[in-house]
Amino acid sequence: MSMIDSTKPSLSKLPASHQNVVWNLTESVLTILSSLTDINGHITEALSKISVIPSFLFGVLELSMAPDSVNEAAMLCLYSMIAEGWGLAEQLAERSDWLQHVSNLSNKSDVIGIAACGVIYEINATGVDAAIPSGLSVLKLLDAQLDRHCLRATSDAEKLVTHARLVEDEKGLGLVLELIASIAADTQRGAESGLLFEDDGFEGFADDDDMEQSLPGDVEGVGSRNVHDSYSNATSDGMDEDGDQGPLTGMAPSNADKGLSQPPSSLQGYETLQGFLTNSTTPKVLSLLRACSHLPSNSDTGRSSRGAFPSKPFSSTRDLLLQTLTSIAWTVTTATLLAGLRLQWQTQAQDVWETVITPVLSSDTADIELASSITSLAWGVARSVSGRINLENDEHKKFMSLYQASVSLPREPVTEKDTNLHPDGPDASLGVKCIGVLGSLALCPDQIARNREIGAFLLAILNNLPQTPTEDAIEVLNQMFDVYADKEFDYDDPVFVQGGFLAYLQALQPKVQRMAKGVDKRKAPVQRGRADEAVVNLKRFIKYKMEEGSISESMNI
Repeated sequence: MSMIDSTKPSLSKLPASHQNVVWNLTESVLTILSSLTDINGHITEALSKISVIPSFLFGVLELSMAPDSVNEAAMLCLYSMIAEGWGLAEQLAERSDWLQHVSNLSNKSDVIGIAACGVIYEINATGVDAAIPSGLSVLKLLDAQLDRHCLRATSDAEKLVTHARLVEDEKGLGLVLELIASIAADTQRGAESGLLFEDDGFEGFADDDDMEQSLPGDVEGVGSRNVHDSYSNATSDGMDEDGDQGPLTGMAPSNADKGLSQPPSSLQGYETLQGFLTNSTTPKVLSLLRACSHLPSNSDTGRSSRGAFPSKPFSSTRDLLLQTLTSIAWTVTTATLLAGLRLQWQTQAQDVWETVITPVLSSDTADIELASSITSLAWGVARSVSGRINLENDEHKKFMSLYQASVSLPREPVTEKDTNLHPDGPDASLGVKCIGVLGSLALCPDQIARNREIGAFLLAILNNLPQTPTEDAIEVLNQMFDVYADKEFDYDDPVFVQGGFLAYLQALQPKVQRMAKGVDKRKAPVQRGRADEAVVNLKRFIKYKMEEGSISESMNI
């Protein structure tokens, strides 16, 4: 930095070759710093405490004579440092001149501007008191960046985009999408934090507990039996072990259940972010996907094209766009959207399904990574609209086939280190995600045949214990609890009741208990806890459905 600031002689008066050496060295230092921050958060925190480093970064950023590539490297390094370690955010909060400079740079329509948005977003995420734009303001700036990429993409829609052009766009577009996906994921976590149930104190079964006796009956041939179908925001009408009504895990009450016409005030900020993500950002991401894969828009064809999905060199961009759509869809699964936003999202969700998911399902792709990404998206989309998706050609059966294929795929062993994994979200295994998609699609009202097929398939997976992976069995149970949570669902009687699902679940209790006890609580405590929880919830669910049936019978009498 002293070389750059030197006035004897001034850098600007040195020969061009000498200036290039200084700028090349500066860019190399910035690249090394960025690489160090990628190793782990501890190194980043240590670097942020070296006062000369933040001063060096802003010294470069404030130099009007610095080449664009050096400024870009400096801002990317700053973003990387603040994203990996929050110590730097506190330093920035105390420097109004630095904050103002970053805020000014966030309006630039290039990588520097995008990275500056990332810095502001990360400072906001730490909760420090700083005079900077809000999270919504940052999202709007990023959305404007998407607009620019959409214009460039649509202008080239009729001709093949060269690989060089794609790489040029990908650097900025990738960072925009990464930030939008992060905002969506954080919005989901923030909204969910106000709706979680408190732990009921259950600590799991001891390994020497006696298993309950199996009830008569088996589940052979369940596929030929009736099942059920309908919509549900799973109710909390489960029964506790003493017969009192209490919530089943995962069945969060809706705002309507709480007597709320709108989200709690603490969630209003998340509501605004969700609305912007669904109404403004989602159409732009879809537009970019269409351009990337040369798909015409719905307005051109009357409905989405079933053309080929983008492949290399477009796969990297495709993956970023899919990740962003998935994050947005999972954000909408939180129960905080107002009725108006949900109605608008219903249309967007169908568009996403037809534009992105259907073409991949129709192609019967052998690309497992693509199939996994699409299944994550499909689960989020289907879950966000309670299964209200118009399917073509029994598309739910594609996920049944994909699940069967996933069984033979290698899986990472579950260990005590897996405490930070989301076991039933977009980061779950392919098998779990397929089950999640099916369970979500089964919620759709007026689709009894679909529900019957899915219900029978889920029971067959459960009946295959102990061959069925534990995580798959747990997800099956959770989906069954949600799908058949209320006798008022239009599919409950024709599928669950008439199909004898209750008897099947009763007969499967011993298998489920053995499954839970088979998980070593020392090696995989998180999975063991979830398995024990599933056993308890199954018992509650069976008792609840038996009481529900008794009430129905008494009313008929």
